[in-house]
Amino acid sequence: MVVIKLDLKSPKCREQLGHLNLAFDITLRWIPPKSTTSKENHVPDHQVHGSSIAEYLRVVCRLQVENVPDGYKKVTRTKECIPLIDTRNPFKDGEQAYIGQDQLLEYIGVLALDCNSAPIEYVSSYRLDECKKKTDTVTILHRQGVITPEEADGSIMRLVELVGECDTIPWVGMHVQGFSHTPVDLIYRGDQGVSLNQDSAYTMVITKQSIFWSKCI
Repeated sequence: MVVIKLDLKSPKCREQLGHLNLAFDITLRWIPPKSTTSKENHVPDHQVHGSSIAEYLRVVCRLQVENVPDGYKKVTRTKECIPLIDTRNPFKDGEQAYIGQDQLLEYIGVLALDCNSAPIEYVSSYRLDECKKKTDTVTILHRQGVITPEEADGSIMRLVELVGECDTIPWVGMHVQGFSHTPVDLIYRGDQGVSLNQDSAYTMVITKQSIFWSKCI
């Protein structure tokens, strides 16, 4: 992989790019700065909205702009067969009674893609009946859009609190797809195997004992 850095503010760079027939997609998210109030008239400063930036790119820059919806999707599954994991280390292949690392990541992926967890519905290298399992209700939250590292960090901490507060929740899985940066204050706590990559993904399992990271893919 070759990485080329361009200074888009350079007049020479802009001139040369004007002669090229290049097309690529960029995903942007506008996060307005915190509102400030003038000390003299107590009037809050005007903020630039995302719609104004989209209009500028569309009209002035003559670029094709498409709004990407941002939001949450909640899926609740009742009578879901949940494989048992070793909460001390869910990514360790051990006793037959517990599901292994590869099988656990596959199971979380099936839930994230909203697939049926029955083995006939997808190409599976395991069977749920090979390990102990229980039937319970599973709640899946999908967040769409561009998520900042700070928001990912906040979600992790909230899930840690949730698992610690609720006795009925033994563990929570979280999958982040297509990240550019990870919460730096978390990835260097031991050897979690998380690396910085522009197009990658990582999965974690949060138990009452600790946070376990998978290898990046």
